[in-house]
Amino acid sequence: GAAISVVVAGVSMSTMALADGSWSVDVPAAIVPTGETTMTAAVSATDPAGNTSAADISIAIDTITNVGMDPSTVEGDGTVNAAERADGLQLTGTTEAGASVVVAVGGAEYNAGVTGQTWSITIPSANVPQGETSLSVGVTATDKAGNTDSNVYAVDIDTTTFVTVPTDTVEGEGVVNAAERSDGVVLNGTAEPGASVTVTMAGVTHDATVMANGSWTVKFSASEIPTGEQTVTVTANAIDPAGNAETASSTIDVDTLVRNFGITSTPGGADGVVNAAEASSGLELTGTTEPGDAVQLTLNGHAVTASVAADGSWTARFSASQLPSGEVTTTLTAVTTDLAGNTETLTQNVVIDTDAGR
Repeated sequence: GAAISVVVAGVSMSTMALADGSWSVDVPAAIVPTGETTMTAAVSATDPAGNTSAADISIAIDTITNVGMDPSTVEGDGTVNAAERADGLQLTGTTEAGASVVVAVGGAEYNAGVTGQTWSITIPSANVPQGETSLSVGVTATDKAGNTDSNVYAVDIDTTTFVTVPTDTVEGEGVVNAAERSDGVVLNGTAEPGASVTVTMAGVTHDATVMANGSWTVKFSASEIPTGEQTVTVTANAIDPAGNAETASSTIDVDTLVRNFGITSTPGGADGVVNAAEASSGLELTGTTEPGDAVQLTLNGHAVTASVAADGSWTARFSASQLPSGEVTTTLTAVTTDLAGNTETLTQNVVIDTDAGR
């Protein structure tokens, strides 16, 4: 039967004690503070006989909690590359001490470990996508008071990169001849913009220059390029800004010499002198070179093109009118050009004696 008065934040509320002495009042939400604080209530009672009693009551208020994550720090740089994905996605964030944290990724939920105000979780790689995309990460914390806080973050995923090393057009046709080797060889290719590229050829490695669009260029000096006839492997290694690595290989044909070029015939026969009878029917010359080569011969100011057979043997003929008369020694010049563009020149003297009685 006592009359009860309750004052909270200057607002008075009153009620009567029930038969068992219990009482209650509803404090309006508008005067209940928010956050983490304390609410004080001044309570007084007056019984039917007029006696009074008073008490101050302190009530702990906790209406908030927090959870957070900084996507820019995921895996150190804010981007998950292929190697980082392979061992699971490491996520960390902050929350209220003592809270429980649930992380939702790809339709699955994981209970994070909480130490102090830090939570952490490893998401299995199977639940982390591949390619260049983003991963939605939902984080919910529930504190000891039952308050919850939820946030959704986007984590950048980049598990792929690329590099190309086309060589079929190096020096025009994919073959490096002697003249082209002499001033070095430039290689070109493409990679992901921002990637770093190294190129290795014949055991020598250079850093390529990579343009903003991802195209790259590198030059090997003459001394770094093999000679002779051989196929050389070129390997390009690229590392993109996310840390993904890719390798591509191709080959370049190096051909810096002409094989087997020679003159096999002897002008004038056994004596080495072209006489009048021999000159009257012209001069036929034979020789060898690489299959597919072109051979040109020059004698006495006249040039003729040899006929080259499939096996590289060649034949050329100077007509009688193209040969000098009298007693003279003239120079025969033979030049071959192979399919790679290499040239070789041979010279020899041809003795002519068409005068009778000498």
